Amino acid sequence: MLNTAMYRGHCHPAHSGMTLIELVITLLMVAVLATLAAPGWISQIQRMRRSDAIVTLARLQQAQERWRSQRPVYAGGLGKDGLDLPAVSPAGHYDVSTSIQPDTAQRDYRVTAVARGTQADDRLCRWLVLEVVSGLLQHRSGPDAQVGNAEPLNRQCWKS
Repeated sequence: MLNTAMYRGHCHPAHSGMTLIELVITLLMVAVLATLAAPGWISQIQRMRRSDAIVTLARLQQAQERWRSQRPVYAGGLGKDGLDLPAVSPAGHYDVSTSIQPDTAQRDYRVTAVARGTQADDRLCRWLVLEVVSGLLQHRSGPDAQVGNAEPLNRQCWKS
């Protein structure tokens, strides 16, 4: 007569894969880790993309200075009658523009980068602005056109 316990032991080979419970637990752990890491990762990506705006604004600033060295006033726009430059940053993360006030165009101008696409989620640094006012360069930033970030946050926005 056969021993049923031994018979059962020999009939069922050992499992070599994961059980469904083990798989669910593993997926749950991966999901929790991804949830914890994602905000920091997204913030780092946004910070790296700000360099697209900073470099573009520096180029616009140089173009304005070249323009002004040959004319009595700064350029009022990016089009053919102005600096003749694209209105989007090279990587496409920012819309850029330049502006002047007619009564101070011989000494003041403003170049602006506004985040677009997924970069627009960079709420606190959505707007980056370089202004030359009476010959003094100012770096400003903010979540909107008011560019009202306080100095510590403003410095963070301008780091790339």
